[in-house]
Amino acid sequence: RGGGKDAIMKPGESGSGCGVNLCIRFALLFAAPLAVLLSSGNVLTLVNASIVSVGAAALDVMRQRRRWLPFPIFLLLVVSLQTSLYLLTSGQQVAESLSSAGGAAQSAGHGFGGLLRPTSKQDVKTLSIVMAAFNEHKYMARTLQSIYKETPAEILQEIIVVDDGSSPPLSSVLQDFPKVRILRHEKRRGLIKSKTEGGNMAIGDAIMFLDAHVKPEPNWALPILRHLNINYKRVVVPLIPILDGDTWEANLNAVGVKMMFDWTLFFQWFDDGNDLVPCMSGGLFGITRRWWHESGEYDYGMNMWGGENIEQSIRVWTCGGEIYVARDSKISHVFRSKFPYAINNTDIYINKVRTVETWFDEYKANFYQADPAAKQFQRFVGDIDGRKKLRENLHCKPFKWYVKKFEKVFGMKHMLPEATFQIRDIERSLCVAAAGAGRGGGGLGGGGGGGGGGR
Repeated sequence: RGGGKDAIMKPGESGSGCGVNLCIRFALLFAAPLAVLLSSGNVLTLVNASIVSVGAAALDVMRQRRRWLPFPIFLLLVVSLQTSLYLLTSGQQVAESLSSAGGAAQSAGHGFGGLLRPTSKQDVKTLSIVMAAFNEHKYMARTLQSIYKETPAEILQEIIVVDDGSSPPLSSVLQDFPKVRILRHEKRRGLIKSKTEGGNMAIGDAIMFLDAHVKPEPNWALPILRHLNINYKRVVVPLIPILDGDTWEANLNAVGVKMMFDWTLFFQWFDDGNDLVPCMSGGLFGITRRWWHESGEYDYGMNMWGGENIEQSIRVWTCGGEIYVARDSKISHVFRSKFPYAINNTDIYINKVRTVETWFDEYKANFYQADPAAKQFQRFVGDIDGRKKLRENLHCKPFKWYVKKFEKVFGMKHMLPEATFQIRDIERSLCVAAAGAGRGGGGLGGGGGGGGGGR
């Protein structure tokens, strides 16, 4: 009575017809477990599909008695449930596999699974090495050989050599090395412009700036990448041991870690035990290609060489970035007794003045007090409006924030006012003064000065 063929047997129908219908229904309900068994054989998927099929078979008996929805719709609901369970269990298994693979890679110390923990939008996996070189014929081949030996091929995207007017051209030394791209300056343009142009050619996820007289030590690259993947705005410097240019052997007991300048912008090596770097040496550092461009590259208005490392260090810190030393990465460096080319002190002064006029705010008075000769170069600095606009666009913090950030380092170098005391005779209420200072003098040690003039 209106129940359809699959509901109940009508008068006059044979029992065999009902048996055939029942067999067909059961075959359709158990098709999914059978397909799993014949294909993947996955135990969890097979169990889930079988449980659903058994439950569906029991419900099908009740469905016929109580004349629920037609069998095709019922079958569609059963298959949908089985498919959903299959997708759910498959997703969990894939996630567990990836987690296990990542943990294994981290334990083994190989691959990117455990070493790279990106917080940026894109993993940093490849390096473009950039070297600005002028007459580096003596060391260039050895440097390249060392890079290829100690850098995994899957990490090394390219090596960009900016030949800044070498005579003869460096191309003769570079022709046998793969992955090398050469940018040739027929007329020398200087280190700063050469590094800027080389960095802007890079296509790797990150840029590793190196000098052309270095020897990367074993396992130098992965620690750099690990740091860059923690924060794409992090700049990373390696430890820098002294390299013998003749034997090509490194002195791992004589290592440069980080630098700091004084108010004349003369900078020296030091180490205070933590990994924050107030100032880079400038020759060897890694930076993501994204942050290289966002942070303003180099000040292209600077000349030749000098001061660019201080300008970049202050800019990175105050504009939202950070600089760390990777103590498990070592790149040895040939420290030459004298510059292999002439240094123009006027260019250096101009670069320094551009730096303090752009970034030092009221603290620039300390620079001019420490080096009064610098004032005469103010009129030669050129246009710095572009750098000031960059500072505005990046919402950079004031220089006093940088001073506060590295207050201990500034204090260690006696760049900040220090406490001063006077010795007073209690009975006469007179203070001890330095001989010749006159009555009512400022007392022993003076008044401490303003803004940290002590050096």
